Amino acid sequence: NFTLPFRLQENEWGLEGTWSINEKYSEALAPGARFEFLYSASIANIVMATADGSLQDVIVRLDGEVVPTEMLGGDVVVDELTGQTFVQVEFSDLYELINGNPGEHRLEIEVLEPGLQIYAITFG
Repeated sequence: NFTLPFRLQENEWGLEGTWSINEKYSEALAPGARFEFLYSASIANIVMATADGSLQDVIVRLDGEVVPTEMLGGDVVVDELTGQTFVQVEFSDLYELINGNPGEHRLEIEVLEPGLQIYAITFG
């Protein structure tokens, strides 16, 4: 089990919950597992997949809130009923989560079911 640090430094990431870490990726092993990354840029992308190739909804937050409309990356959608922002992950791909105002931001993803694999994060 992992616990997020009290405060992340720029370009630092942390995990919360149950994860398995190997050379190529980190895999969420339980619902509610979270990944956070503090970065300074206008675009944030993550290479993700699911362990069994099934479609998963993954919650995406920016600075502790739903992603504002003007910051939505091309792969993030808004749930019309709850207002929650999420990305649908199925196959290994680069998912654009944030595309908006440059600056320091805290990106958070939360899994709803086990099996999400995180390979890399890129930003620009």
